[in-house]
Amino acid sequence: SVGDVFKLLKLDETGESLFKNPLLNSWVKYSVKFDKNGDEMMFLTLKKYFDEETLTKLIIAGKNDNQIAVKLEKVELENWLSSGKTSDEVFKHLNLNDDTANIFKNPAFNTWVSYVAMVDKETPYETMLAKLLAGQTDQSLAKWMRSPDLSYNTHKITQKLELVQLKNWLNSKKSSDDVFKLLLLHEEEGINLLKNSALPVWESYVRMLKKNPDEILLNELKMRNTDSEVAKLLVVAKQDYSIATARRLEEVMQNKWINEGKSAADVFNILKLEKEGNLVFDSPIWRTWSSYVTRLVKEDPEEPMYLVLKAQYGEKHLKGMIEKAKQNSGTKAIADKMQEESWLIEGKTADDIFKLLKLDEKGDKFFESPMLRTWLSYVTKLGKREEKLNEYATIVYLEDRFGSQDLARILNPTTPQTKEIVIKLRQLQFNQWMAEHMDPKVVGRMLSRKLDLATQVRVNLAFFDFYTTHGGPPFY
Repeated sequence: SVGDVFKLLKLDETGESLFKNPLLNSWVKYSVKFDKNGDEMMFLTLKKYFDEETLTKLIIAGKNDNQIAVKLEKVELENWLSSGKTSDEVFKHLNLNDDTANIFKNPAFNTWVSYVAMVDKETPYETMLAKLLAGQTDQSLAKWMRSPDLSYNTHKITQKLELVQLKNWLNSKKSSDDVFKLLLLHEEEGINLLKNSALPVWESYVRMLKKNPDEILLNELKMRNTDSEVAKLLVVAKQDYSIATARRLEEVMQNKWINEGKSAADVFNILKLEKEGNLVFDSPIWRTWSSYVTRLVKEDPEEPMYLVLKAQYGEKHLKGMIEKAKQNSGTKAIADKMQEESWLIEGKTADDIFKLLKLDEKGDKFFESPMLRTWLSYVTKLGKREEKLNEYATIVYLEDRFGSQDLARILNPTTPQTKEIVIKLRQLQFNQWMAEHMDPKVVGRMLSRKLDLATQVRVNLAFFDFYTTHGGPPFY
C-alpha cells in the first residue's frame, strides 16, 4: 500500500525534513500510480505520523520549492471543508491570531485566504477583512498592506482587501479627515508623514471621494508649517522614496502661488532665501524657487531671477557671488546664466563678450576655446531680447569678423573634442545660406573668389549634402 512504501523508504523516520528527502519523489510517483486518488492517500498516510498542526506547518513550509506540498495543501483544505471547519477555526489553527507582526508576510496567511475562498464564494474578501479587523487596527492593516516586500501573490490579495476597506469607509460616510485620523496620520510630523506607508491608502480613499489628495495633504502640512518649512520638507522628501508624492505636492503649492499672483520676489521672500546669504546658489531651496520662476516666466526666467537677486544683494555683491559660484561644478550652470543676465543689463554686445572671453585672441582656433559655448548662449539670448529676432545672430557676427568664405573654411569638423560645436555652427551657416536662396552653384562661385580648390570642394560638397537633405530645389 501507499503506507507500506512510505515505511519501506524509511520516510517515517525523516521527521520535519520530509519534503527535503530525495526519496519523497519515488513515494509520490508510486502513490499516483497505485491509486487514482494518490494525493489523498498520501495525505492520509502523513496524518498517521504527524499531528494536525505539525503537518500543516510542514506543508506550508514545503510549498515554496515542492509541488507535492501544494497538492497536499489542496487535499488538506478539502478535508477541513468536509469536516465543517469554519474560517475562524482555521485562522486559529494556523496560529494567525497570535501573529503580532505583519500578518501578510506569514506564509500561513495565504493558506487561510485559500480556505476562506472555498468557504465563502460570494464575499471572501469582506469576510477576511472583518476577521483581520477583529484583531488589528485599520492603521496597522493599512500599513501592512502597503509593505513593499510582500510577495506578488500576497500583494494581489492585499490590493483586493484594501479596496474592501476603502468601500467600508465610503459606506460608513467617513470624511477624508476621519480616515486621516483613523490611520493615525495626524500624529505624524514632517517627513515621517510623507514616509508613512498608510499615507497611500488615505490618498486612494480621497480619490474615491473624487477629491484631490495632494491639495488636502498640502493644506494639512501648511497648518503645521510655514511655506518655507514645507518647501524644505519637500526637498528632503524628493531625495527619499516618497519622491512622487513630494513632486506632486510641490506642483500643487506652486499652482497655488501662481493663482494668488505671487511674483518671483514674493516667493523668494516666502521661501526665506535671503537667509541663505552668499550660499543662495547652493541652497536646496534654490531649485524650488527657480522651478517656480521658470513656470511663471517660461520664455526667459533668468531675467526676473537676476533682478530679484540684484535687489536683494546689490549689483556689486551679486557679481562676487556669481564669480564664486562659477568655481563650483554644482552651481556653475546657474552662475553662468546669472552672468549672462548681468551682461544683458549692462548692454554688452556680442563683440564685447567675444573679446571679454578672449575668443578674439584665438584667431581661426576660436572654436577650441571652452568659453565659446558661453558666448553662443549669450548671443542667442541677446537675439531673443531684440525686437527683431535673428536666429543667425552668431553666424552674422562670425561672418563679419572672418568673412563668409573664411568662416566656412574654419568650420571643418576634424577633431573629436570640437566636432559637435563646429558641426552645429556649420549647419547654422548653411541654413543661413539656404534662407538667402543660395544654391550649391552660387555657393561654389562665392567660395572660388577666396579659397583654394581643395577647400572649395570640401565646403561645397558638405553644403550640397546639406542642401539636398533639407529640401533644396533640385534644379538650379
